[in-house]
Amino acid sequence: MTLLIYLTRGWGRERTHAHAKVLALFATDRDGQVVVSPAGLPPNALRYYVHLELPNGSVDEFECSFALYRQLLEGARGRAVCKGNFLLAFYPDSKCGELLVRRRDGV
Repeated sequence: MTLLIYLTRGWGRERTHAHAKVLALFATDRDGQVVVSPAGLPPNALRYYVHLELPNGSVDEFECSFALYRQLLEGARGRAVCKGNFLLAFYPDSKCGELLVRRRDGV
């Protein structure tokens, strides 16, 4: 089952969801155990996931890269670009993007 999921995660056509919302971010180790605080662990030792609320109200789980995972914040709204069950990119709405920058800067 794991091999099948790994092979199909990037299949399908590329989809864009406007007004998606980041509900949750989490990482798992190689054994599938959720890692509460991935800080300090090598990035390639973990798999990174995001739960998105899509415009139709459904919630879906997507795997994403470490680089994208670091840029996301729970509660952010924006345009999500996906292929299969892989999140390729997330572009925060302009108003939301300003708030996210302030949060990261501690303002």
